[in-house]
Amino acid sequence: MKRDGTLKLEAASWVQLEVAKKVVAAGGYDLDKLYQQAQSRDFEPVELPVQLKARVASELHPFVSQNVVAKVEGRGGKGKEEAVLYTAHYDHLGINPAMKGDNIYIRATGR
Repeated sequence: MKRDGTLKLEAASWVQLEVAKKVVAAGGYDLDKLYQQAQSRDFEPVELPVQLKARVASELHPFVSQNVVAKVEGRGGKGKEEAVLYTAHYDHLGINPAMKGDNIYIRATGR
């Protein structure tokens, strides 16, 4: 995505499963139990009484990719300042459960 002065996400990240379990446990919950409860339409989100302080360092690296991105802009009032971003991986070719760590096969982009 090119820098064009429009609003962007402030931050986006992910955590490893074991780290997520520790963070949720620090809030007094069990992640596995919450996941099971979340399978019900009656599930209500819970707020974790935990705070995160992080420093995010990022760089922009332009490259050509076959991933899919779509943006739906908000409408009217405060919604004009919001957007929903849909993404999908087109470049991944399945997984190898025997591989340690990130086990997703990817197509090289020559970056």
